[in-house]
Amino acid sequence: MGKLQRMACGLVIVSVLTACGDSTDNQAEPTNVEPGEEDEAVESLDVEEYLTSEWPELAGDSVQVEYSRVAIGLENRMYEEGNILDNEDIADGFYAPYFQEWDELLNEVWGVLENQMPPEAFEALKESQVEWIDKKEAHFAEMPSDVAVEREKGMDYLTFETMNRTYYLIYNYLDVLE
Repeated sequence: MGKLQRMACGLVIVSVLTACGDSTDNQAEPTNVEPGEEDEAVESLDVEEYLTSEWPELAGDSVQVEYSRVAIGLENRMYEEGNILDNEDIADGFYAPYFQEWDELLNEVWGVLENQMPPEAFEALKESQVEWIDKKEAHFAEMPSDVAVEREKGMDYLTFETMNRTYYLIYNYLDVLE
């Protein structure tokens, strides 16, 4: 696992623990945020500043770093918004609206790869991408959809699969372009 990938995983873990509530004994000290000021506290978070202070490597200007920052920022925003809306359980389908953003980011990364990879390497990746799409769509088609809640779970699945594939392409292929 590369350095940037470990950093992203660390941020994802922090984000998930923040969004879901950490039940470990090593919880952070409570903040002095008054009731009703939670939104203001979260809005004051500068993702770019936080990322570069925690991981100076993300201050670079490589293609991989650029897209890592975008993906981590989107994922962080997704989990933060979930935390603001519901400090307990996130309702099925909550992440579905983020599918479009992840899909657009994946397509943008894909476009960079298509334009910059050697043709034979891109063709091999394209085969892998088609296989991934087929598996993702087949799994989604197999999911129950009779009830709205089941459709919502399916959309959450698509969101997370697309997010994971975006990270996969960023960390396994964009670094080759450097």
